[in-house]
Amino acid sequence: MASKTRVILMGIGEMGGQAARLILEKQNFEIVGAIGHKRGVGEDLSKMINIDKKIGVIVSSDAREVYSSVEADIVLHFAASTIKDTFSQVEGALETRKNVITIAEEASFPWLTEIEVAEKIDSLAKEKGVTFVGTGVNPGFMFDYLPITMTGALKKVNKIRVVRVVDFSRYGPAVWEHIGVGKSPESFKEGLSNGDIVLHVGLEQTVNITAKAMGWIIDDFKESQEGLVSKSKRKAKYGMVDPGTMCGFKQIGTGYANGKDVIIQEITGLILPNIGEDGVTVGTYIMIDGEPNVKVSIEGELAEQGGWATVARAVNSIPQVLKAQPGLLTVDQLPPSPCCP
Repeated sequence: MASKTRVILMGIGEMGGQAARLILEKQNFEIVGAIGHKRGVGEDLSKMINIDKKIGVIVSSDAREVYSSVEADIVLHFAASTIKDTFSQVEGALETRKNVITIAEEASFPWLTEIEVAEKIDSLAKEKGVTFVGTGVNPGFMFDYLPITMTGALKKVNKIRVVRVVDFSRYGPAVWEHIGVGKSPESFKEGLSNGDIVLHVGLEQTVNITAKAMGWIIDDFKESQEGLVSKSKRKAKYGMVDPGTMCGFKQIGTGYANGKDVIIQEITGLILPNIGEDGVTVGTYIMIDGEPNVKVSIEGELAEQGGWATVARAVNSIPQVLKAQPGLLTVDQLPPSPCCP
């Protein structure tokens, strides 16, 4: 019997906790290390993820000590969004010849924001013979990997458009604050301008991942953001949205090649969206203008949330990343990642 793949978890918050529970359900993976910040440090990982049976892994706040002392095949990173922060947190993993999968949005195509950091990661990973990949559901699947894969069955592709509508009522107060839910239109605009409100991160990354795979050179990218005001009272699990306050957002990223819009990616996040008032239905819709034209609708749980899908993408990508060429890769360079048993 082959030995299990040894995994270190970096960041034991909501996403890292979900990843830990999922890994424990898998046949061929085992958790050998856990790196946290404050909560749970010095305790068995089981306490942080609310399971009764002890795992035998003590949460540490010293990342470099864990990297240097624990034998592992890969680090799953859930502790940052920027590529600069991610590299500072996983540099020690690469130095000790550990592969890295991160859900940091900027890491999916880091050359856009930090060319020098991206080059350092690529150089170090190649030197040590390991692989670094940023993935999740967006970026990493719905807006890029899935439509890219679909184009392989077509004779010609002119334009790719992906529309994603997500119900944010299932997320907690921190996410509501993050996207400005419940604020007045004036407060929303102010928060957007000063950076207190941050909507979806990663549209430019997913546009560039798609373009790279298609062989298109993006010569211009435009992104629009707008808040959506509720006309009705919306009562959700984590709070109430009053009429006249913000109930969500709409964001569109467009990539142009030779002056033509070739990739359009649109995300709408709402609290309890309804077709009557909002004019949209929860789901992901992929539309490809080509020969032939294609439209695919994704509904159900996968379309309604991003948390579990992001975690599953990270965990299920482990076998492909371990077999991949060394260096900093984008998701289009990986083969399909089936659900691991």
